[in-house]
This record gives sequence, structure tokens and C-alpha cells, in this order.
Amino acid sequence: MRRGILLIFLYSVFVPVAVQAETVVRTGESVVIATDQIVESDFYALGGSIVHTGRIAGDMYAVGGDVTAQGNVDADLTVLGGRVDVDGDIGDDLRIIGGEMQVAGDVGGDVFVIGGMLTVLPSATIAGDVYFFGGEGEINGPVGGSVLGQSERLRIDTTVGEVVQVTARQGLTLGARASVRGDVTYRSANELVRAPDAVIDGELVASSLPILEDSVNVTERVLPLLIMLFGSLVLYLLGRSFMSAVVSQALTQSVRASFIGVAIVFAGPLVAVFLLATVLGLVVGLSGLGLLLVVLALSYSIAPMILGVLLWRLLGGAPTLQPFAILLGVVVLQVLLLLPVVGLMVVFALSVIAAGALAEVAVRRLRSR
Repeated sequence: MRRGILLIFLYSVFVPVAVQAETVVRTGESVVIATDQIVESDFYALGGSIVHTGRIAGDMYAVGGDVTAQGNVDADLTVLGGRVDVDGDIGDDLRIIGGEMQVAGDVGGDVFVIGGMLTVLPSATIAGDVYFFGGEGEINGPVGGSVLGQSERLRIDTTVGEVVQVTARQGLTLGARASVRGDVTYRSANELVRAPDAVIDGELVASSLPILEDSVNVTERVLPLLIMLFGSLVLYLLGRSFMSAVVSQALTQSVRASFIGVAIVFAGPLVAVFLLATVLGLVVGLSGLGLLLVVLALSYSIAPMILGVLLWRLLGGAPTLQPFAILLGVVVLQVLLLLPVVGLMVVFALSVIAAGALAEVAVRRLRSR
């Protein structure tokens, strides 16, 4: 049941409606949108520190160590970051994957969060639902919809317009200002902590969660996703044209790319080891082995691009490499990795195809020069 809810959540987060407007991309150690700046289209940012104090008329996508959104975003805001502060108003959905997150502005749609700690301040207003999968959550601003998800601890001290349906392993707390219009359904190893003034208009449904129940730390689940997503987005932003060519080659010539990839993955190490055993081939063998490791690392980050573009096309989106497709591919691959054997087989097969397509495109471009 929990995995099904998580799949629905991830699909809602990472499959937004396609946008046709021109986009603006900025990268660097520090990316800043000044107070007097207006971006009339979608905005993509990759940097160590990202600060937005202006206005974005479309969607905003940000990947950074420290992301601050004090300005308004008219559509969706999607952030991957270590620390994320959202002080401005968001016209539609807010999506965050991060370590420490704070929401202080108004959100016109839903809030989707995967991460360590989430704090929704009293100044914030959430028009839709709040989905939280992470460590500790504290919701103090009114929520028009429901509160759903899975976390270690969760505290609600505000109005919830619909239901609360959560798994809070270490406990769920309803503060004195809590007022839930619908049912409260929760699973926890501890009993509900409820202030005397807390109001529940619906039913209270509780089910115990054994203290010794085996569980996987949320960080252990999220970290591989963050690593793969970061690697894929960096490759996309630094070499969009080349990566697009590799993905296109993998999808249109998948059989040929598979054969080349198998040769690289299996024959490559054997050739490198053979050369290392000879005096004349020592330098060549070491160079070849290093190049092979680079190709394999790149292939692992290209694999979700291939899957994402394929799935995005099946969902009716444009069959081109774009951040939507990358996010979708990364999430689906990480979900597949939860399945024993099958997930590893899919990742391996995609990586082999990616290696073959990468080598073919690289050789073609070198020849053209």
C-alpha cells in the first residue's frame, strides 16, 4: 500500500504538463534573478547557490546546494537542493527533493516533498494537498486539501481542509491549532499526541506499526535518486546537443548500440588487462582502462535519459531530451531498483545501450572534425 502511494506521488511530481514556451537556462557557482528581473518563460538553473527574488512567468526548475525562492513563480516550482527556502508565492505546484526545506509563501496547487526535514510556516497557505515522504515534518500553515505521506515524525498545527492519511513511524502530533475537516488515518509505533483544543471532524483511525519492523532509512532511498538525477542533469546542461544525439542514437539504433555496448562492457576490460600484461601496451592499457571507466560512469547517467524520453513519448510528450524526461527516467529507474533482479537487469541493459550509443556518436563527431 505504501509503495503504491509513493508511486502515485512520484508520478504526480515528475510528469507535469508539457510546456511549449522557450526556456532560459543559467548555470554557475551563483545564479541570481534580481528583484527587478522578469523571466517571461520557463527558467532552469544549476549552481552552488541559487537566489530568485524577481518573477518567473512560467515554470522554474532549480538544482543547487542552497536554493532560495523569494520571488514569485506563476506556474510550477521544482527544486533539487541541500537547503531550500521558498518565501515567494507559487502559482501552481511546488515540488522539492532536498535535505532541509522551508515553505513560507502561498502555493496555489499541491506541495510534493521528498527529503529530510520540512517546515511549513504559519505565513504559508497551501491550496491543494501536501505530500511528504521524509524524516521530520511540521505543518503550521493552512492546507486546503489533504496531508498524505510517510515520515519519521509529523506535527500538524493548522487547518486541514480534507483528510490526514499518513505513516509517522515515531509519532503524529496534532497541536492546539489543528483542525481537520475529515478523517485522520495514521500508522505509527507510538500513540497519537493530541492537544486538548485539536479538532477532528471525521473519524480517528489508528493502526499500530511494530517498533521492530524492518525499515529502510529515507535517506538511503533518496540518496541514490539524488546522485543519479544530479549526474544526468549536469550532463544535460553541459552537453545538451551531444546528449540528445546519444539518446536519439540509442532509441533509433538500439540493436546496433546494444552490440557495441556489449563489446565495450565485456571485451573492453579483457583487452585492457591483456595490454597491461605487456610492456609495450602498459600505457595504452592504463589509458584504455581509464577511458572504459569514464564511459561506464557516463552510461549510468545516460540510462535514465533514454528511459525517460521513451516513457515521455509513450505519455504523449515530445520525443526529445528535456528535464521532464530526465526526471521521469530517474524516478522510474529508482523505483525499478526496489524490485530484486528485475531492476538491476533493466539498469544494466539501458547502460549497455547507452555505452554503445555514446561510443558511436563520439566516434562520428571525431571523424567529422
